[in-house]
Amino acid sequence: MIGGPAAFVAVAKGYDSFADAILRKLVQEVAGAPTTPDAAALARSR
Repeated sequence: MIGGPAAFVAVAKGYDSFADAILRKLVQEVAGAPTTPDAAALARSR
């Protein structure tokens, strides 16, 4: 389910990318940041 004014989808291209997609979506939701492909990498580097 997806809904709300700032709703978005994070795509996992397969099983191996699922953890990165979930981390990217969580970071973006908490930060209220726009979606970017590098959010998961940025979160891991901190």
